[in-house]
Amino acid sequence: MEANGHLPGGLIHFNRLISESPNHRFTLTVQRTNVRKTLSITLMPFDEMIRQKTGLGLRELTKDENTQLGMQAGKGLIIEEIEKNSPAEKGQLQRGYLLTEIDGQNVSGFFQVGNVLSFKTEG
Repeated sequence: MEANGHLPGGLIHFNRLISESPNHRFTLTVQRTNVRKTLSITLMPFDEMIRQKTGLGLRELTKDENTQLGMQAGKGLIIEEIEKNSPAEKGQLQRGYLLTEIDGQNVSGFFQVGNVLSFKTEG
């Protein structure tokens, strides 16, 4: 395996190679049974991926909001924005709603939402 044309010396070196790539873009070359493939990959922050898939702008709750709502820290996200003609708008979600669950899975932050959404297809 190669990242950006370099053979990484381990996981930390691999991470450094991809994290230092301009514009979060890098190439990954893999080989399996004499077949070599080069893939072009673009990394994207979870909040941007969530926005692109759903049209939602989300944010974490503040300590005061957690207290007011009786929520544990890190449980749930607030809907800050909804893009026009997005799946979120079509689903009638509104600014200020508290997102606590997706498909029966508790929402504890951007990573978890991004992880659930990464396996979803349109529709």
